[in-house]
Amino acid sequence: MAVGRARLLRWAGDLSGTDHASLRARVGLYLTHDRLGAELLDRAGSEALTVSWAAEHHLSPDLWTIDATVGAALKAADGD
Repeated sequence: MAVGRARLLRWAGDLSGTDHASLRARVGLYLTHDRLGAELLDRAGSEALTVSWAAEHHLSPDLWTIDATVGAALKAADGD
């Protein structure tokens, strides 16, 4: 994250006008998709495991709040 997380969050949030199609906005959205996806899933009433995994799926396993066995299975299924 060479430009810093705060800048990426600004880029991702800059969806006004025609800028939503800009490369900068798309990069910002992609690099913050974990947080954004978790927020959307939470608002939709998803299970806590689903929300947590969405938020944590790019973190190191030692930072997961979900069961490591479940996280490993989800990581393998994700293919990411």
